[in-house]
Amino acid sequence: MDDLHFQIKQDKDIVYLKGIGSWKSKVSEDCVHLINTYAVQQQHHQFALIVDTSEMRSVVPNGVEAWHDAIEFWVDSGLQMITRVDNPEATFDKGFVADLDDIFRYDTRFMTSNDTDHALLLLHKAGFEGFEH
Repeated sequence: MDDLHFQIKQDKDIVYLKGIGSWKSKVSEDCVHLINTYAVQQQHHQFALIVDTSEMRSVVPNGVEAWHDAIEFWVDSGLQMITRVDNPEATFDKGFVADLDDIFRYDTRFMTSNDTDHALLLLHKAGFEGFEH
């Protein structure tokens, strides 16, 4: 479990990312690479992303750079909507995640959720398919 810092799942046009623990630059780069691979496979079809930060504790500052550059690529590749799962008032959000939320809001339809089920509900209502129960 010490080596596991994220989980990524994909179903239809929804990608689910769960961050775990503390992230160094290499973890951000590895995660971004996997999402980039999915974005390329989409061939500019619309897709959505759930980012679950409920179990993240920290991210080193230079890990943020990998995310900033990737978001523009994902939007160009078809990313339309992001739902982040977490408590918006959590201490962690006030740092790294809050900055990314601002980027997400600028480039995509962005919402926050308290749990994954609510995030999926929002995406399904917006017309995205995947992870149906």
